[in-house]
Amino acid sequence: MEAILKKAGEYLETRMEIVRLKTVDKSSEIISTALSELVMIIVIGLSISILSVGLSILIGSAIGAMYLGFFIVGGCYAFVAIFLFVFRKEWLRGYFRNLMLDKILS
Repeated sequence: MEAILKKAGEYLETRMEIVRLKTVDKSSEIISTALSELVMIIVIGLSISILSVGLSILIGSAIGAMYLGFFIVGGCYAFVAIFLFVFRKEWLRGYFRNLMLDKILS
C-alpha cells in the first residue's frame, strides 16, 4: 500500500511538472510571436510613413500646392481608418481572436 501511495505521489509530481512545462512552452511561443509581429508592425509603419511623405510631396508638386498633397494622402488614410473602424468587429476581432486561440490550443 505504501508503494502505491509513493508511486501516486511521484505520478502527481510528474503530471504537475508536465503541465508547468507545457504552460511555459505555450507562453514563450505566444510572447515570441507577439514580439516578432510587433517588430514587423514597426518596420511596416515606418515604411508606410516614409512612402506617405514621398507620395504627399509628389502629389503636391503635381497639383502645385504642397499642402494639398498632404491633405489628399491624409484623407485617404482617414477613409481607410473609418472603413476599418466600421468593420472592426467582423474582421479584426475575429482575426486576432482566432490567432490567439490557434496559438493557445495548438
